[in-house]
Amino acid sequence: MHIFENSNKMKILSIISILTLNYFNSFSQTKERIEKMTISYNGDSLITQKYELIIHSKKVYVITPVINYLHIKRGKYKRRAKIKKDRREKIFSLVNKLQWTYLEQNKNKVMGDRFYVVETFYTDNLIDNYKVSEEFLPSDFKMLFDNLNGK
Repeated sequence: MHIFENSNKMKILSIISILTLNYFNSFSQTKERIEKMTISYNGDSLITQKYELIIHSKKVYVITPVINYLHIKRGKYKRRAKIKKDRREKIFSLVNKLQWTYLEQNKNKVMGDRFYVVETFYTDNLIDNYKVSEEFLPSDFKMLFDNLNGK
């Protein structure tokens, strides 16, 4: 009888340890999987508003999509956004709280002219590209874009 109690305890402990390690492993993979993301809005204006977020260094860039304008004004394709520290911390706390499952469910659901595009990168390689209509975009992504935009 005593032998069976120890084996049951060992089984339970091994199951708990496997589940715990699996949880931490999957959590770290999702955090490490995305190094950079871009989010853009194609809406009322002719020029899209596009932002690039570098996750690890917590930098935000504004991407100018019109090349001819850049050539005339001698601007850069990508420039660093001037964001105060507390707002930048809020933006990256929102990035850490993003719910990707709902965005994945509504991937490539575009109805009309207003839509958002979210791209994720790892080592400058595109992981995934989400194109979602304005009405299907999850509220956390909308809140992130509004904070980037300064609204």
